Amino acid sequence: ANFKDPTNAPYRLPVYKVNLFPNSKYVTKWNTYSRVRSRIHTGIKSIDTFYPFARGLRTAIIGKNMHRKSELAIDILLSFVNENAATTNIKQRMFGVYVMIGKSVDEIWRLHNILKETGALEYSTIVVSRADDFMSKQLLTPYTGAAIADFYKFYGLNSFIVYDDFTVHNRVCSKLYREAKGLMTYGNWSGELLERASQLNARFGSGSHTALC
Repeated sequence: ANFKDPTNAPYRLPVYKVNLFPNSKYVTKWNTYSRVRSRIHTGIKSIDTFYPFARGLRTAIIGKNMHRKSELAIDILLSFVNENAATTNIKQRMFGVYVMIGKSVDEIWRLHNILKETGALEYSTIVVSRADDFMSKQLLTPYTGAAIADFYKFYGLNSFIVYDDFTVHNRVCSKLYREAKGLMTYGNWSGELLERASQLNARFGSGSHTALC
């Protein structure tokens, strides 16, 4: 596909031929699960010491607006650069998926430039819906990102997905489905996506899908 960056210069995105994968998929069955054993080192000492990550977990970053939650998620994604470069085994690497829901063009290109400059774009996928896009597109954005993460998981690889953020997605869902706003209603839509995070056992390829929102 052909796109243009903010300087109006053409930007050619590579197109790969892959197998089709469902956008919305049922939660992984219990007999395919494995015990959560493999640690994920984020590179942030306070998190690695007091709240260690593991492959297959789902975690939320809680905080108010302007508390730099997105920067923390990006730092965790960038910490995989050295680990991926240190191994030649593709099953030991971590593939990142960053989902941006209802963001501005400046924020999208800022993330793209950060990942490109640090070399993290080679193993990362950015799924985007802009603030001026249709609400239907903003609704499907996190499901598309979850399908990409499940693609890695069911092929025996490790994926790490970041949802940024569910607040916009829940607001869009409440408008489209005409349901009242509230924590109980929000949990239905967010929980469906977070429940797809899991660690598969050796019989099913030992792939993992780790979620952060």
